Amino acid sequence: MFVRCAREEVSLSVRKILVPLSGRYDPDASEQLDRSALTLALAVGQTFRAHVEAFCVEAALRDTRPLLIPGVPGSEIDELIGAIEKENRKWRKQARETFDALVEQGNAPITEAPVDGIGFSAAFVEQIGDVADALAMRGRLADLIVTAHRTIDGDELLPLMLQVALRETGRPVLVAPTEPASFEPRRVAIAWDGGVKASRAVALAAPFIEGADDVTVISVAEGGISTRHGDALADYLAWHDIDAAEIEASAGTHDVGAVLLAKAVEADADLLVMGARMRTSLGRWIFGGATGAVLGHAAIPVLMTA
Repeated sequence: MFVRCAREEVSLSVRKILVPLSGRYDPDASEQLDRSALTLALAVGQTFRAHVEAFCVEAALRDTRPLLIPGVPGSEIDELIGAIEKENRKWRKQARETFDALVEQGNAPITEAPVDGIGFSAAFVEQIGDVADALAMRGRLADLIVTAHRTIDGDELLPLMLQVALRETGRPVLVAPTEPASFEPRRVAIAWDGGVKASRAVALAAPFIEGADDVTVISVAEGGISTRHGDALADYLAWHDIDAAEIEASAGTHDVGAVLLAKAVEADADLLVMGARMRTSLGRWIFGGATGAVLGHAAIPVLMTA
């Protein structure tokens, strides 16, 4: 189910949306997560009359052949690569079928280049190459990246698509919850601690914030340290003719992310805007603190920047 367009008086700047699809975000629920991301992207595309590009990229295995299992006979490596490529074709086919079904459902015109008179549109693009590099380059030329993240408890190793989108593109990333749902961002909540990441998130989420009927600034004090900067952000938003409400809370013995989500629910928010905090552990990138908790339990989309 898609949504009506945003108010005509709002100046919209989201014109191109990138949705990285692999057919296998999660080995246990790959189709569900691709569907969640694309469902959300198409809803946003219709809201902003934007172009949605589903981007399916996979590694060029033949190029990495010399690096695979030293000492193993070439014929066995070729057989292994052939089996992996066959599996990859199956995943690409699944991603394409998901795209075709949702685009037909949403009545999105198919086009790969701007066409006069067409706003909301979609395209499916495939590429073989370095996955991280391809996504980074494609993402830097999009106004918004939409992906999905399965709900979990605690921190988790970042999926490659989400990690690259956050760290390598400089673009806002809209993370879909596991279950596909309609999306109408009329009530936006902003997680605000006065930091650089939060400030960047507010700036890049401007099209959503400006188009909302209600905006709520949520500040959570942690460890006895006050983060009551919500009034300052509300004052700033007033310069943009946005009347923002404020919610201030204390985490106490609770996780900051859990408190943020509870207050977003209290505000009846359709979208949560926040800066993403990531850290490395044993050479792996994982979400830290409130970021991991929010993505692990959010039932609404979360717009993040790093």
